[in-house]
Amino acid sequence: MNPFRPGGPVEPEYFTGRKDEIKLFERFLKSTKNGNPFNIAVLGERGIGKTSLLRKFEDNAEKSGCIAVRGSLDPSISNLPELCTYILELMREKGVGKSGRIKEFFKKYNLERVKINILGLQAEIKKGYTGSLQITFRKELEEIWKNVGKETGGIILLIDEAEQLENIKGSLPFLRNVFQSLSEKRAGYMLILSGKLELFRKIKDIHSPLARFLRPIHLCNLLDDEVKEAIIKPLENTVKIDENVLTKVIEESAGHPYIVQVFGYMLFENMKDKKIDIKIFEKTYPEIIRFLSAQFFNDLYYIASDSEREILRVIASLDKNMFSPNDIVEKSGKSSKRVSTCFQRLVEKYAIRKLSRGNYELYHKLFKKYLK
Repeated sequence: MNPFRPGGPVEPEYFTGRKDEIKLFERFLKSTKNGNPFNIAVLGERGIGKTSLLRKFEDNAEKSGCIAVRGSLDPSISNLPELCTYILELMREKGVGKSGRIKEFFKKYNLERVKINILGLQAEIKKGYTGSLQITFRKELEEIWKNVGKETGGIILLIDEAEQLENIKGSLPFLRNVFQSLSEKRAGYMLILSGKLELFRKIKDIHSPLARFLRPIHLCNLLDDEVKEAIIKPLENTVKIDENVLTKVIEESAGHPYIVQVFGYMLFENMKDKKIDIKIFEKTYPEIIRFLSAQFFNDLYYIASDSEREILRVIASLDKNMFSPNDIVEKSGKSSKRVSTCFQRLVEKYAIRKLSRGNYELYHKLFKKYLK
């Protein structure tokens, strides 16, 4: 069975890197278990490993004796009452899978009654008043903690795809108010949200209430040694991979977690006699590019407008990796204003990345090959 999973989170036993992030989580987890909860926001672009890190946090929390509840938001959750009931549903589902008093409590937990109470507040929410919902939701979480708190070190809520909260009016201040109130009452809840970078545009100011509520963790690409470990670890000494192949994976992937997984997956599929040498790599490389094009780069390209795609093709024709808007103006003959507007939109769509004032690069070096 292929141990690499480009379509899903890395299994905790194969997880590599993110040592500083895990260290911070462990410190916050310990504080939460001691009655002083902290909350985290995991931020990063597509494919950077946010879900894998959440899965690792979940595993570590469970091993430490906590109840770890992980879920993922989608557009169907469109208002605060639905958000509250979704979180409670996740908690009940996880709780009934436990044992002892925790299982007994959640088996008897009347979620339908709670849903009726919460969804009955829709009219108030539409008028802009969330006070009653905050109180109702907080009391439910308090009641749960009162019944299971002695049986667990803490309740860790991990919510992925949390950029969907941008579509739920007032959701971040609402969550802040509820969980800060729970913290004051020494209820052992820890909230971890994970989403794309735009999720926390509102907390750029480190002194804002949201920044104090959620400690941001910004994920970057893996280091060379971490890429190497990410390939070797899942092979578990059952497959021999040559050192020069590992060097090529490090070079070509540039440490991007999703792309590392694609390389691992495709090389594993094409290995011969439990060996992966440079010939296998060279044979597999075109397949890897096709896979990335279909599963990754097509989305980056086709979400762009016609004029933005034209800019991307001009960027790909440059003989350097770092570029400025002026480079594109000179090469394309387009106006500075038009190029600047396209750059802003391409950054928002993750097709290009801003490095510093006036300096940019493509999302990934292999994206340049795709564009050519």
